[in-house]
Amino acid sequence: MADKPTTTPKATEKPKPPVPTIKDFEIWAAGRIGLTRDEFFDVWAGAYDLTPAQREALRGQIKKEPVTTPTPKPPVSPAPAAPKQPTEKPELIIERTPYPKWWKDARAWNIDIPDAGTHVVIRQTPGWRSYLSAIVLTVDGETNITFGMGIFGPSGSMDLGGADEPRGMVIAFGNSPLPLGEGGFTITSDGAGVHVGGFISYFYEKD
Repeated sequence: MADKPTTTPKATEKPKPPVPTIKDFEIWAAGRIGLTRDEFFDVWAGAYDLTPAQREALRGQIKKEPVTTPTPKPPVSPAPAAPKQPTEKPELIIERTPYPKWWKDARAWNIDIPDAGTHVVIRQTPGWRSYLSAIVLTVDGETNITFGMGIFGPSGSMDLGGADEPRGMVIAFGNSPLPLGEGGFTITSDGAGVHVGGFISYFYEKD
């Protein structure tokens, strides 16, 4: 018995995917940034493997109905709130001054005592308080020196220029100037024929 001839079944063709529409492109392109509209279209059409005819048909629709690709705005971070500064009553605020505050007002005066006697270096200044910030003093012979420190009276006698005695002194009061009140400042030397030289620096403050 002869075998029945066999027939090869026809292969079933896969249905072609529908041709994408301009609406599909709008959905795909929404929110994308970094390329032009035409560049986005070329990327999208290449992904769908569109034929040249399909590309031209859709590109014509796009030209008639331009597709907008809005650029999303980056989120704006709120500016940090400025820290609240404490408020003080004006009468409690102290004006800042350079330290020491008297540097800008300092003055200098010479010491020149040719013989025994008293030399007035700073005169009395009613309404003003005076302060010494430095004293530089030399002697060329043996003598005793006394400072007249304004309202605080005379200092003790200081022996200078003799055997085993210093021939001068430097007193820098630094940040603790010597107060004289409203009185002046004098230097007294008791050495006959002994010259006393040097200088002082000082300043005034309104009383």
